[in-house]
Amino acid sequence: MLECLLENYFFLSLVFLWLKVLLFTLFFLVCPFIRFLDKAALTTSKEPEEKFNPWKLCTVTQVEELKCLLRVIPVGIASTCTAAMAAQMNTLFQVQASEMNMQVTQWLTIPAASIHLFSISGSILTGFVYNSGGARLLGWLLNPSKKGFVHQATSLQIQGTSMFIGIVVMVISALVEAYRLRAIEEGHALSVLWLIPQTFLVGVSTNFVYAGSMDFFYTEVSDGMRTVSSAVSLLFLGGGNYLSSIFVAIVTDITTRDGSAGWIPSDLNSGHVDYFYWFLASFLTLVLGLFLVYSHFYIYREPPKNQLLESSNGLLH
Repeated sequence: MLECLLENYFFLSLVFLWLKVLLFTLFFLVCPFIRFLDKAALTTSKEPEEKFNPWKLCTVTQVEELKCLLRVIPVGIASTCTAAMAAQMNTLFQVQASEMNMQVTQWLTIPAASIHLFSISGSILTGFVYNSGGARLLGWLLNPSKKGFVHQATSLQIQGTSMFIGIVVMVISALVEAYRLRAIEEGHALSVLWLIPQTFLVGVSTNFVYAGSMDFFYTEVSDGMRTVSSAVSLLFLGGGNYLSSIFVAIVTDITTRDGSAGWIPSDLNSGHVDYFYWFLASFLTLVLGLFLVYSHFYIYREPPKNQLLESSNGLLH
């Protein structure tokens, strides 16, 4: 049985991928109507309440906690897709760097693994700028109808921004890889410095998705569920690495069926990783579209901090 499962890894991966899409769609459709769960707290027997089986009768608090958790799951699935983009930083980006000219000057050589430094720099700089007024600036850019810089970006807006940046990262990566392949055909290697923009933006996107996801999962559940919800948030973010592996397995299986090297061969110079990047950009665009629709109809459990701030200043009427 185990051998059979291993031999059909491609089909299992494909099934898992479509399950994620179906789950996103299912929760998007069901979440507005999850009030049917309230029936789990209704009694239909005349027996004393203390005799009821806790596995058959729930408290109102338990029902509300479950409803809160179900409402945030679509956002977690979206964060998984963004994390799958960021996973390329530790895989294909480094393989790309190893195929490029790492000799920057006569005395400076950048190892392939060291390009991660630019991603870390982007993450640190983003955190510094965001905490120094960037939150209000981002909120003003996403809400131009609001006057002044008192309207901070919400957690959903932050995650949407991370997905948009992820799409930009994949587009830049595809263009750079296509240019690198043309340079190889012309007989020279492209400088590894060409990878700086995409690796830097990966750090920016990662900062946004982690900050937005953790804040959303922490604030949109009850006090008793915050620890569990934060752990679920990390579970979704960690799932991005597995989702990236699934994408690579599926693309490799499909593109090598005719006996060709495929998009992602061992030697990237004989493949087309740029096509894979375009595929990820298209996938993230689809997810971002679904995310924007869900965010538009989402009702916060409590008013966002920016609304509370405006109310205290008498700006909301």
